[in-house]
Amino acid sequence: MGLDLCLEAPSLLASLATASLNLRFYDPLTCEKLLSYSELAHARKEAQQEVLLERQKTELERKKVDRLAQKLRSLGIDPDTVDLL
Repeated sequence: MGLDLCLEAPSLLASLATASLNLRFYDPLTCEKLLSYSELAHARKEAQQEVLLERQKTELERKKVDRLAQKLRSLGIDPDTVDLL
């Protein structure tokens, strides 16, 4: 896949003192650091929440359209033949 490991530390001396070195995969062609497992899980969860919100918005809009169509029908107007412009 062409991935390499890079050492992610603010400074080598500071990281040696705290012993908190993080190894990260990165793509040497693009120099892009890849997400860690926890970052990927967090990003996936956020994306799923956004999808859920969009589905809820779509459902609300669909219900609104259905209510308006029903109101038009009660007035004797066929909502499928109404010219919107």
